[in-house]
Amino acid sequence: MTGNSLAGWVPKALTALLLCMATLLLTSGVAEAGGKAKLVVASGKVKAKKGNLKGSFAIRNVGGAKSAKTTAKLKVKTPGKDPVAGRYAVRPLAPGGTAKAKVKVPIPSGLPSGKSPIVLCVQKDCAKLGKVKGSGGGGGGGGGSSVPNNPINYPTDEPFELTSSASKYWVVVPSSYDGSHQTPTTLFVWSHGCGGDSGGDIFNISPGGNAQSWISVSVGGRDGDCWDPNGDQDKVMKAISNMKTHFNINPRTVVLGGYSSGGDLSYRTAFEHSNQIAGVLAENTSPFRDTGLTQDQAISAASSKFHVVHLAHLQDDAYPIATVRSETDALSAAGFPVERIERTGTHFDNPGDVVAGTPVPGTDADVVTFLLPHLNDGWTSPG
Repeated sequence: MTGNSLAGWVPKALTALLLCMATLLLTSGVAEAGGKAKLVVASGKVKAKKGNLKGSFAIRNVGGAKSAKTTAKLKVKTPGKDPVAGRYAVRPLAPGGTAKAKVKVPIPSGLPSGKSPIVLCVQKDCAKLGKVKGSGGGGGGGGGSSVPNNPINYPTDEPFELTSSASKYWVVVPSSYDGSHQTPTTLFVWSHGCGGDSGGDIFNISPGGNAQSWISVSVGGRDGDCWDPNGDQDKVMKAISNMKTHFNINPRTVVLGGYSSGGDLSYRTAFEHSNQIAGVLAENTSPFRDTGLTQDQAISAASSKFHVVHLAHLQDDAYPIATVRSETDALSAAGFPVERIERTGTHFDNPGDVVAGTPVPGTDADVVTFLLPHLNDGWTSPG
């Protein structure tokens, strides 16, 4: 009887123990899944080369919940201030997920003599990725200080209007901008399409807050009309010059953008001022056809090869896809770094319009999704 009772008791005890362990494991899993996200710099290496900071890094979520979209900052640690060399959008990461990015940004101007640490920070975690040597003379990577000589009061994350000698234009300064004006910042200059409005388009190119690491400008002077690429370049270039008097604009990270007629103007301006333009973000336009220059003239006018991301809608009857393919291929063959993105859509679509049997997100939404992220690619011009 005793032997039989013990034999019956052992399986019951083991069963209870296993059930207890299973409960603990399940409880642990629930606690982890319901925990907080925690982003850390997992790895990275950055060094100075030919006026730029170059390298790469990886960010990992070591927490127990999915992270929100955030921004990582690449800084140079110096006494009194830590100038931000670059900002990188970090997509939401699942637990254990990793995001990687390449670094190519100008060395901040005005670094002190000696070697300063290059540090990447995300949320509360920072890691040293390398060192950069300063001269103490303010040369940096952008040809001298870009601190503005006429700073102004401004709101953050909301549009306001400024006037240059050539035109009025709308501006959005993100909350991420260094209000002390000590950190050089990317400038994105956008031109609307025919019949468009600069005050309306500023909202399309400015998500604001942590989602925006650049200052946006929507050029005015042709509201309700089309641009004249032969005569309106002055409006673009004077807007850029005027912005540099009010904000710390990195002269090597100015990017132009435009839709339709605005794309024509942006391409023409970039070809003829290529040493001052890091890249072009274009939608539903073409590089040569309506710029006032032939293909050979445009390519010959450019003294340097700026970056291009060209978004084209397949059903666009104003700029047929065959022409867009031919012209962007020619641009690429001439040595320009070109990325062409083709999407379902007509020349202009509202959200939910059905094109080729498919609902589309809309022309404005495509700018936000496919073009604006490239403002964090670290493009630079000769300056």
